[in-house]
Amino acid sequence: MLYVIFVVLLVLLVGYILGRWLLREFREFSGTLAERIKIARGGKTPQRVLEEVRQDLAQRGLKADLVVVSRRIGPVYDALRRRIVGRRVQQSMPAALVFALAADVEHGMLYLRSVYGTVDESGREGRDCVAFDAVARIERVPARFDADIAPPAEEALEIVTTDTDQPPFHLPLEKAWGVSPRDLSDRIRRIVCHGERPAGGSVIVR
Repeated sequence: MLYVIFVVLLVLLVGYILGRWLLREFREFSGTLAERIKIARGGKTPQRVLEEVRQDLAQRGLKADLVVVSRRIGPVYDALRRRIVGRRVQQSMPAALVFALAADVEHGMLYLRSVYGTVDESGREGRDCVAFDAVARIERVPARFDADIAPPAEEALEIVTTDTDQPPFHLPLEKAWGVSPRDLSDRIRRIVCHGERPAGGSVIVR
């Protein structure tokens, strides 16, 4: 009798462990499948944008010491595609909305992935490289964009270049990163203004 009870308990335990494992595998598979479907439909994920940033930099002979990618790029990019990218804009965006930023200290280059929107023109996505020397101003400012097309943030890092034809760049400082807006903006400012490499090697914020 004890032997039968032991076998039943063992079967139940194995079944429980197997069930938990299958459930975890199913969740991972579902997540991967959903991500692939999203990308196939033109959507973005933080990991996908990070890969694109690295590819862009490699093609330009650059290597990132710091990469910042929006945690909310999925819904944000979907909203930008519905309202801005490839569509005639009814009202100019207050700045180029940045959803990925990278910096190469050795070459003194700042890479900015953003979306522009100028009234009566089609909104477009930009992949700009700006020399550190061409940055006229970089500072924290109140967030300017509506939450329906930008990550929720109270502050943003505004980057103004010496090119008067180029709009200011606006990187919302997301609380989801787990880095305070002051610390992140100070780190980027030290990189751009003083050529200071991040301690401990390359840094990725996403």
